[in-house]
Amino acid sequence: MIPSAHIRSLVASDAPACDAIVASLPEWFGMPEGIRDCAEAVRSQPGFVIEQDGSVIAFITVTRPRARSAEISWLAVHAEHRGRGHGRALVEALVAQLQAEAVRFLLVKTLSDRHSDPGYAETRAFYEALGFTSLSDLDIWGPDNPALLLARSIAAAPSHDVGATTPSAEDLVVAARIGAERLTPQQAHAELQAGAILIDHRTLEQRGADGDVPGAVHVSMTVVPWVLDPQSPWRLKQIADHDTRVVLMCQEGYSSSLSAVWLRDLGMRRVADVVGGFEAWRDAGLPVTPLQTE
Repeated sequence: MIPSAHIRSLVASDAPACDAIVASLPEWFGMPEGIRDCAEAVRSQPGFVIEQDGSVIAFITVTRPRARSAEISWLAVHAEHRGRGHGRALVEALVAQLQAEAVRFLLVKTLSDRHSDPGYAETRAFYEALGFTSLSDLDIWGPDNPALLLARSIAAAPSHDVGATTPSAEDLVVAARIGAERLTPQQAHAELQAGAILIDHRTLEQRGADGDVPGAVHVSMTVVPWVLDPQSPWRLKQIADHDTRVVLMCQEGYSSSLSAVWLRDLGMRRVADVVGGFEAWRDAGLPVTPLQTE
């Protein structure tokens, strides 16, 4: 996410801006009843918004069907700001809040893959990349709009002391992704072609087994802060300043999120990591070569 954007709670006065976001997305919000229901939700349900330069550009609303479960009712990013990680940031902000409330499962419904709409194929892929699993087809919206229920376990680590919660490794990753910019493999490939530095910190064993990404710079995760800090005497020559564009990749897209936190803490302003890591890159059919010795 770009630096001028921040997440805050949804308030009643945000409703007109949320209506404008919906109006910018006719391919997703083309049914009058859906527009009406969403308008009601942003005026009555809790949630979060992303505000950029004083304007609301994205929102998420949530319902609580049971004490230990929550459901995303609506999520939308203005058409002019899509593809920049705002939707992911809203979901992870919601997850962090729900974990603090001891919620164990986050649900969402969307159009099923029984429907051929390409836009909703993108929506399903978005939720799957965030850890949601398809559970069941639901015939609740009529024969022309088959529904799919997805769920994600968001249970926080169990407490060992009264009033205390011990974070898990998953909690660290979730926290790292709140407000962070994450790229699809296709976006990362385009960034690499445009001159971004793609840092691959997979192990030598992983690279030997699966191959390398042409043009990537190979850096062990253990030295990421030292070689990518513009103030470090050991920095890579490509790291010109704190605005150098850096994209991080690991095997599956988890440790790269943690490395991105280190770099943002060092003042790097244009850091992102790859959703799904190398495995998603390979599965997308993007370029891979045998292990390159350096």
